[in-house]
Amino acid sequence: MGWRLNMLTHRVGPFMGGDEPQYLFNAHTLAVDRDLDLLDNILLRESSLFLPPTKMIGGHGGFNHQGKWLSKHRPGLPLLMTPFYAWGMYAGLGVRKACTVLV
Repeated sequence: MGWRLNMLTHRVGPFMGGDEPQYLFNAHTLAVDRDLDLLDNILLRESSLFLPPTKMIGGHGGFNHQGKWLSKHRPGLPLLMTPFYAWGMYAGLGVRKACTVLV
């Protein structure tokens, strides 16, 4: 199973669907920026870590009254994933593999 996960985590796009990229994107902004504002991450096209470069995350949220772009998804699952996401980045593992296996 670990070998199969290793093979899947090096591919982007076809195996990710639903809200998985959005939750990983939220975990990314929590681990890297330490906030929930996704606007700077969207503008820097950091969603290409989870999606093919031709696609963009952005339709799953909106601006709040403070001008921050927030996801429509609650932050509970990304908060649980963030330590594993950060560890996956630090260890050089695929962050998707670290989140999937360890959470």
